[in-house]
Amino acid sequence: MAVLAVASLITACGGGGGGGGGVEPPAPPPGGVGIGADGVSIFWYPYDTNVANGALSAVRQTRDAGFVAVGYQFTGFTPPQVAYVLKTDAQGARQWQRRIAIGSNAWAHGVAQTDDGGYMVVGTVTVAAGNSDAFLLKLDASGTTVPGWPKMYGSTGNDEGYALLAVNGGTDGYV
Repeated sequence: MAVLAVASLITACGGGGGGGGGVEPPAPPPGGVGIGADGVSIFWYPYDTNVANGALSAVRQTRDAGFVAVGYQFTGFTPPQVAYVLKTDAQGARQWQRRIAIGSNAWAHGVAQTDDGGYMVVGTVTVAAGNSDAFLLKLDASGTTVPGWPKMYGSTGNDEGYALLAVNGGTDGYV
């Protein structure tokens, strides 16, 4: 079983500023791959540099030996903040990425691969009056949101989702 150490997969410093001009952003710095002294696979690469801010919360290895990572991104310097999902192959090459707007601000905190090859994502979304609810989001194997998702869970006050675990491989749901 491979283990992954991630050093800043997505951070910011894209466009922003006063607009105007047709100046292309500079090329991203080169990434790299390697094996740490303890045998841990390491890769780093700026997967998306045209954002104002972003971070990853969780990375999981997938059945195809690749990785899926979740977090958030601001595409501008003000909200909305969107949930971000990135799928790579075993060498860290991006296969797909998705930015998913849920409510006014969303942050994906955890992810699990489902038996059908898709993904279940858990996170937190800002709702009315600045409170938060937990959300679950089902994606198919190509990262497309499954119809009927996301689902919100919460009451008054702040309710947040950080991790999930499949019960009987997901056939009996997630906790």
